[in-house]
Amino acid sequence: MSPNRTDVSGDPKRPITGPGTGTGTGTGTGTFTVNLRGSERDGLPIRTVWATVPAKTGHGLTPTARTAHDATAEKSAIR
Repeated sequence: MSPNRTDVSGDPKRPITGPGTGTGTGTGTGTFTVNLRGSERDGLPIRTVWATVPAKTGHGLTPTARTAHDATAEKSAIR
């Protein structure tokens, strides 16, 4: 696993869950994909693709996205 590979919570070991993943409730895989692609266009996540069969991908946050995430988390903690 890449050292930059984390889910949106920042926890690299927390699985992404939701309808369509068969692991609980939350964002469905289709909605997740649409939102992720939009974020990729905005340059927020880092996407890594490994040349394996089947292809393996991982996502992390750019420094700009990490700063925004940290600021949002800090603001939420104050409330």
